Amino acid sequence: MLSVFGMPEQSCSAYMAYGGYDENSGYDENNGYDETYDEEFDELDALLSDKQELSFSAVFAYLKEGRTDELIQYLLDRLLDHIYYEIKGSHAIMVQLLAIIVIGTVFSNLSGQFGSYVGGNGFFVTYLILVSLLLVSFTLVNDIAVETVQDITEFMTVFIPVYAVAAGYSNGENTAMLSYEMIVMAIYMCENILCRIVFPIIKCSGMIALVNRVNQEDYFSRTVGLMRSIAGWIMKTMLAVLTGLNLIKGMVTPAVDRLERNTFVKIIGSLPGGGAAESVAGILIGSGIMIKNCIGMAGAVILIVISILPVVKIGVILLSLKVVSALVQPLGDKRFSEGVHAMALTISLMLKGIWIAVLMFVVSITMLSMLAG
Repeated sequence: MLSVFGMPEQSCSAYMAYGGYDENSGYDENNGYDETYDEEFDELDALLSDKQELSFSAVFAYLKEGRTDELIQYLLDRLLDHIYYEIKGSHAIMVQLLAIIVIGTVFSNLSGQFGSYVGGNGFFVTYLILVSLLLVSFTLVNDIAVETVQDITEFMTVFIPVYAVAAGYSNGENTAMLSYEMIVMAIYMCENILCRIVFPIIKCSGMIALVNRVNQEDYFSRTVGLMRSIAGWIMKTMLAVLTGLNLIKGMVTPAVDRLERNTFVKIIGSLPGGGAAESVAGILIGSGIMIKNCIGMAGAVILIVISILPVVKIGVILLSLKVVSALVQPLGDKRFSEGVHAMALTISLMLKGIWIAVLMFVVSITMLSMLAG
C-alpha cells in the first residue's frame, strides 16, 4: 500500500521499523509497541553507550509514548547530581588560587619595605605561580570544549541519515535533502570554523590577557578586546547564517513536497473506490510526521545530554574564578584580580562556543520539524 502512494521501498521499511502499522510489527494491546524498531537505532546507541548512560532508543520510546515527564525528571536528577559533584570538587581550585594570591599580596607588601625592586620581583614570582594554576584550569576547559564539540558532530554524523529517511517518508525527498544539507553544513562549521579558528583565537586572547597583567601599564587590552570581538562575531554569524538558510529554504522546499504529495493523494481519491485509499494515505502520512518529529526531538534531547555535563563542569570552573576575582579585589594589587577575571572572560567565551554548536543543531532540527509539518 505504501508504494502505491509514491513512497520508495526503503522508506516503507523504515516506516515499519519505526513502529508503523505493520501486522508483523509486534504490537501488544496491553503494553503497546515493542522495541523491534530499535534495530534502526543500533548505530546511534552504540555511539552513545561509550559516553552516555542514556540510549537514543530509550529517549525515542519516551517521546513516542508521551512519557515526557519521566524523561525530564531523569535528566534533571542526573543534572543535579552532576552539579553537586562538580561544586564539591571545585573547592580545591578556589583554595589554591586564594592561597597564592593572599601569600603574594603579603609577600609583596613586606618585601616592598626593602625597595620597589624587591617588591616587584615578589609580585612577579607570585603572579607566575598564579598564571600556572590558571593555565591548568584553562587547558582543562579547552580540552573539554573541543571534545564536546567533536562528540556533538560525531553524533550528528550518525543521526542525520536516520532523520533524513524519516523526513523523506513523511514529507518527501526534497525535505530529506534539505535536512541533510543543513545539518552537514552545521557539522562543517563546527569542525572547520569553531574548533580550528574560533577556539584558537579565544585561547590566544586569554594568554595575551594574562601576560598583559604582569606590567603596571596596560599594553594589550585593546588587542585582547579585538580578538574576543572577532571570536564573538564569527560565532554569531555562524548561527545567523544557518538559521537564515533554514528559515528561507524551510519555507519553500517542504511546501513543494506537500503540494506534490497532496496532488497525488487527491488524484487517487478522485478515482472510483479511491476514498478508502486516500484515508489510509492520510493516516500513514500523519503517523510518519509524528515519528519524524519524535526522532528529531530525541536527537535534540541527546544533544543537550551530551553537552550539559561538560557545560556544568566548565560553568563551575567559571563561577569559581569569578568568586575568587571578587574576593581578592580589595586585598591588594589589582593585577591579581584582573588576571583571574581575564581568564574567567576567556572561559566564558569557550562556554559560549559550546552553546553555539548545540544551538545550530537544535535550531536546525526544530525549524525543519516545524516548517515541514
